[in-house]
Amino acid sequence: MAPFGIGAVIGGGANAALAALAVRAGRRTFGPAPATWPPALGDVPG
Repeated sequence: MAPFGIGAVIGGGANAALAALAVRAGRRTFGPAPATWPPALGDVPG
């Protein structure tokens, strides 16, 4: 069972690192998220 646990830890760490890179790239590309949404975009029916 130890090899599965080690693989899970390595995979989880790699996943977290890749997610952080994706968030950083998104923020660099699109800029910061707006503090509030305009009223026309605030409520989407559905």
